[in-house]
Amino acid sequence: MAFEVVDENNVYTCVGHPLKSDISNIVEWMLNDSFHEAYGKVESLKIMKGLSLQVHDSLLINTSQKFSFLNWRHEYREAKLSKFSFK
Repeated sequence: MAFEVVDENNVYTCVGHPLKSDISNIVEWMLNDSFHEAYGKVESLKIMKGLSLQVHDSLLINTSQKFSFLNWRHEYREAKLSKFSFK
């Protein structure tokens, strides 16, 4: 067995999925850093933690769920989210 204790963090680590704390960090980076910096941090996190190739789907699902719970004014939300679009 890889870990002596079976808990959420150890299971996520074993299967190569990002932890809830990783998702929170990624959302914070996306909101506060430039695209280039945030992308670099996500790539570093994937390499450092050995996250699986399917992590992109997991990251998109989990970060979008986090964004849906943010209670922002319409104008602020548009300004923040538009920085993620590819133009």
